[in-house]
Amino acid sequence: MTTISRLQLLFDHEIDFVCCTPTYALRMAEVAEQEHIDLAAAAVSQLIVVLVLVILLGPVLSQQIANQASGILDAFPSMTR
Repeated sequence: MTTISRLQLLFDHEIDFVCCTPTYALRMAEVAEQEHIDLAAAAVSQLIVVLVLVILLGPVLSQQIANQASGILDAFPSMTR
């Protein structure tokens, strides 16, 4: 299934929460922008971001994820913070 298909499912089924990795949340936002899909019009109210960290890379990865956090939240403007 493509990212565009998943984004369409958000609208077709009025999905109110999304569970994904931080990078996929950003990917969905990028594709939505490219395809002129207005995520603010989606019913999504909660974004559950799942982190899978390798213990040795944890500190490095967690800093990268912290740097992306605002972008992830901005990707789904209908969510309350």
